[in-house]
Amino acid sequence: MRQYPITEIEYSTRYDNSLSKLEQSLQDRLADREKLFRANAYYPGLNTGKLKGALGNQGIHSWDVDARGRYRVLFVFTDPGKAKFLNVGDHDIYK
Repeated sequence: MRQYPITEIEYSTRYDNSLSKLEQSLQDRLADREKLFRANAYYPGLNTGKLKGALGNQGIHSWDVDARGRYRVLFVFTDPGKAKFLNVGDHDIYK
């Protein structure tokens, strides 16, 4: 398994706004999943991957918040061990 621990996460205003609109149970799930992300950004259950197309060309990656993959976190790696969360939500965040 590929290991890539994250020591620092920056949160964009858009991410914070989107997070506040999610149901509390989903916010709790996201907090648990973020712990996995911090331990290893490529933890298999997160399904972390670089996006394709225009977003991928900007270096944007995503990971699953829920097991069904309905909700995702969009992020970029800013430096080794550092990431910036850009947005969170269902598949509409790709638009």
